[in-house]
Amino acid sequence: MHLKQFIPILLAATCAACTTATVAPDSGPERAAAAVTATRTLQEIQEAFDRNKGGFIAIYNRAAKRNKKLANGRVVFDITFEPDGSVSAVNLVSSTFTDADFETALAQRIMSLKLAPKDVPVFVCRHYPFDFVPIPPST
Repeated sequence: MHLKQFIPILLAATCAACTTATVAPDSGPERAAAAVTATRTLQEIQEAFDRNKGGFIAIYNRAAKRNKKLANGRVVFDITFEPDGSVSAVNLVSSTFTDADFETALAQRIMSLKLAPKDVPVFVCRHYPFDFVPIPPST
């Protein structure tokens, strides 16, 4: 029996809802205005994911070898970015996969992302989707 190998295509769309952390009420109007205008961009977040796409695909391929039923699907995370560019929290929102090890490995990889430091408040990207679509290699 010959098993076809699949090459996953990772399609990560932009966040459905990204927000900055709330500014404390006693911080004054100048600080509140700065918090509204200074933020992370979806483009810089997407570029970080694009730079790390190979790592996410490798995680998928390892999981697919371990779990032959792993096919196409979507995993959605809430991701918190700190001003220093690090990721401080990754929370699984939903997944069409039934593979906790795969989802955990994705979350750990996201935690290792690093954006450029920026003078901005904490930034929460809500509902960041990862779509995995395996396609057979061309012959």
